[in-house]
Amino acid sequence: LLQTDHIDIYYMRRFDPNPPLDETLKTFDQLIKEGKVLYLACSNFTVENIRAMNEVSERLGLEMIIALQPPYNLLNREAEKELFPFCENNHLGVITYSALAGGFLTGKYAEGVLAPSGTRGALYPRFWGRMNKSENYAIVEKFKALAESAKMPLSQLALNWIAKNPVVTSMIVGA
Repeated sequence: LLQTDHIDIYYMRRFDPNPPLDETLKTFDQLIKEGKVLYLACSNFTVENIRAMNEVSERLGLEMIIALQPPYNLLNREAEKELFPFCENNHLGVITYSALAGGFLTGKYAEGVLAPSGTRGALYPRFWGRMNKSENYAIVEKFKALAESAKMPLSQLALNWIAKNPVVTSMIVGA
């Protein structure tokens, strides 16, 4: 289906504390040695998770993680606190996701109005519960005004803001 004999970057999606970390990392190291995977990365890991993995990899001489994938946007800047400085200090790539906050940074949602049919807000109650808050709408309104003064769509402002961050290697933009 993929018509390839290897995966360029294999992302571990979430940290799983159940299997022994050395077994997990030895498996990935073997996949890299066999040429089936070129690089190892992780998504939604904490600095503590990465430190634990690095400690095991260093001790056993295994391949190290080369990049992280955190959520990051104008409404969710949590990664700036610990994760970005850690990545910068350890020369790790940062490929962010949720650049438009599930559509919130496109301006398609309005406070007090049901989410439009077919949108993430309408389809995913958990997402809607997290995002459908007065403080989010207030932030979006401020950025809408800024985008208008810069003569660009809100979505472009949001993407440009991420792209200008020197710690960010790249971003995943969902449709």
